[in-house]
Amino acid sequence: MLLPDISEFQPGADIPGIKRQTPAIILRVGYGHDHKDNFIGRWRPQALSAGFRFIGLYHYLRGDQDAASQAQIFCGWVGHLNKGEIPILDIEIGSGDQSKRAQAWFNVVDPFFGLSSLPLNRRSWIYSYSSFIATANLTQFFQSARRSWLASYRSTEPTTPPHTLWQSTDGVVGANRTNWAGAGFCDTSYTRHTIDELAAMAWQPTPAPIPPGWTENIVQDLPTLQQGSTGNDVRTMQSLLIARGHPVEPGTADLGVDGVFGQKTKDVIISVQHD
Repeated sequence: MLLPDISEFQPGADIPGIKRQTPAIILRVGYGHDHKDNFIGRWRPQALSAGFRFIGLYHYLRGDQDAASQAQIFCGWVGHLNKGEIPILDIEIGSGDQSKRAQAWFNVVDPFFGLSSLPLNRRSWIYSYSSFIATANLTQFFQSARRSWLASYRSTEPTTPPHTLWQSTDGVVGANRTNWAGAGFCDTSYTRHTIDELAAMAWQPTPAPIPPGWTENIVQDLPTLQQGSTGNDVRTMQSLLIARGHPVEPGTADLGVDGVFGQKTKDVIISVQHD
């Protein structure tokens, strides 16, 4: 089975059309902690409505930003998981050993979505390139029970490291080049699993409660913020408000995660304090 990797770089993607080609899809949620994909707010609801049975939601981890803070923002962007969705860590840049940064991401994302109590093969996935895995000390994740997505643009599927998905082409080189509806030739992955098997690896629709103390532990690490404050600490605070069911700007694509402590953010905080 083949499935595409869709992001804002495929602005013309026809999600219902792609569903007629495959029952599985992967969507980019964001890049780092300050760039939510411009189309995820449109494509994710379309993918759910179209009936995709597997929807990977991946987060490109920047090498120049703290991994845990990036993970916190990602959680706010996603909000909760729907049936068939699963978070994926995309780690492919950074110098030296990246294993601690990868684990830091999992330590935030898995508890947030209630995945920590599940077997390792039902938790968040990891993605990386063959050449990067060894130099960044990520082999341990690919050799574990955690599901993995391997990028290697070649004509035949690699036998190592172990993986669930093989991203075999970037749309230009590699195997399984496919012309996806509206998206054209783009990143495409192959799996030997059936859609029933792949769907069983994803999450189910009941949103898990946020673990006790999760929010408090993060808040303890934040500096004192006030109206007029800006930056990543404000983004983290806004993401926590959203995770607790208090969007700063309901109906907007980012629900108010803009890194600006303005009047709307203040109003939501006052409302929460009065609850």
